[in-house]
Amino acid sequence: MNSNINSPVLSFTVTRQCNLNCVYCYFPNKGNKSITKDIVDSIISDYFKFFTKGIDHVRFLLSGGEPLLEKDLVFYIMEQGQDFAKRYGKSISYTLDSNGVLLTKQVVDKLLPYDVYVMSSIDGDAKIHNSQRPFLATNTGSHDVVMKNVAYALKVLGSDNVAVRFTVLPGELQNLYRTFLYFYDFGFRIIDFAPNYEIGWSDEEMQVYASEIYKTASFVLKTKIDNKLIANYINWVLNDNECISAYGHPCGIIPTVDTNGDLYSCHRFIDNPNFYLGNYKNFCQVIGSIRSLSKDYLNYWNRYGAYGRGSCPANNVCHGCRAFESTDFFKQFITVMKEQVEHVLFEETQSICITRIMDYLVDEGLTDNEHVLINRANGEYLLLNETGNIIVQILSQVESISFDELLNKFSDFIKNSEDIDKELIKRDLLLFLKKLKKENIVSLAI
Repeated sequence: MNSNINSPVLSFTVTRQCNLNCVYCYFPNKGNKSITKDIVDSIISDYFKFFTKGIDHVRFLLSGGEPLLEKDLVFYIMEQGQDFAKRYGKSISYTLDSNGVLLTKQVVDKLLPYDVYVMSSIDGDAKIHNSQRPFLATNTGSHDVVMKNVAYALKVLGSDNVAVRFTVLPGELQNLYRTFLYFYDFGFRIIDFAPNYEIGWSDEEMQVYASEIYKTASFVLKTKIDNKLIANYINWVLNDNECISAYGHPCGIIPTVDTNGDLYSCHRFIDNPNFYLGNYKNFCQVIGSIRSLSKDYLNYWNRYGAYGRGSCPANNVCHGCRAFESTDFFKQFITVMKEQVEHVLFEETQSICITRIMDYLVDEGLTDNEHVLINRANGEYLLLNETGNIIVQILSQVESISFDELLNKFSDFIKNSEDIDKELIKRDLLLFLKKLKKENIVSLAI
């Protein structure tokens, strides 16, 4: 899947229909409406004509409801996307959000010619999933059908193109790590989870969550499994605690076309008049504001990275995702995530990789214990104490080094190193490395 962050996303609500009755569903009015081909044709034509200038790649997000209840429309949108992308000299990829019930062999085989990423919603083993995601018509469990379908999708499309996302309710928090392992053992290598924040948790549940996050984050680091939530908080820690949302990253602008052609700034805001952008009939005018916001967002992203220093420009439209309002509960949630991920990260320091990306000079014309590090690119300087001087000496000799290796080499410079508090030294080293990162001298990653 092409995941270029500079690729704009256009989201289609293919249908409001759904075949499941999930106990936590946020979609306000399911109904039976589906998007029409006329709306699709108009939107895609205007989108490519007015929105994609200077852009090489675009992405379509197909969701619902359950989009595969209208699988002919799903493939119609994809085919139209292919045709217009070719006509305008673009590449295109698709994300298909599905509950997996209708992700049959026939559908999967038909997806093969497309650059498609399937996000399947499954909540765990049969007991957990069936209690949270029963069939709408019969109120019976959907687990067996879904797992059979995704097994074939994983085999044919590959684990890089089929992901799973599970929702964790407060009553199932103690099963978060076990559920994560369940999907890993099944064959998924992209595993995301979404704790249900809207119900509210007790202090006891928050403690359980902290324990489960610790175990899950440790597993993520050891296996390098793809989990966006934990990865975001890992990067938050490595990027000097700079964050602009509860997820640790800005969401971006994802214009969403509803089944009747109405446009919203995000699929989570369908039917909310505060986030109504217009209708497909005046899409050309709407595109102007979206394009401006997207440009501001991408400039922000390119300047500050995913873990920026201020308010995301997307907030001008969505004012912050409603799931992440700055309540005391969410502040507690953020704190728990950061503390547990940071705890694991310091235990697994061999996972942190330091890469020197810029040369520098060290001016020793100060006192014996003070030196100045000068960035060769911009001439800016950083005052070094003895600790900093040792670190830059070590880094000057290597292109990249693990945190553990740096810690060991650092200890060799210190007299009576067997008596030092390594936990304290770890934190001091990381704090200084973050300063070097701000100066674009090193990069930090896992």
